[in-house]
Amino acid sequence: MNKLALTALSLCCIAMLGIAPLAPEREDIPLPEDRDWTGYIGDGTSTRDMANRALEGYDILGARMQGFLDKLYDDLDDEGDALLKQNHKDWETYAKSKRSFDADVYRGGTLSSVVAGMSYCDELCRRIKELKVAIKAREPR
Repeated sequence: MNKLALTALSLCCIAMLGIAPLAPEREDIPLPEDRDWTGYIGDGTSTRDMANRALEGYDILGARMQGFLDKLYDDLDDEGDALLKQNHKDWETYAKSKRSFDADVYRGGTLSSVVAGMSYCDELCRRIKELKVAIKAREPR
């Protein structure tokens, strides 16, 4: 798949997820954060294909995460907003550092970007699950 087509597909996915990132969950379709991204990325036919699959994961998971962040920001007061912003900034620093550390095993090799993508997708999944817990904790009892 050429780069333009992949970009268009990613933007469509983001647009669809952006419209309804918190849509009702169906049991027959795995949620993005529950998918086996490592397996999906690793099943690529080449390192370029695997890297593109990782980018697809970034787009899908990033849009979903943003939906949960927006939901939290809507529910928080000014102090909570500031705490969430700092918490998310710290998470981004951690996730990017972990991605680099995990990819270091293949430093200079073609698998470096693939392993980095797998690592970051895993961290995005974890973050989405954390945000879902935070939203649930703030629901009225």
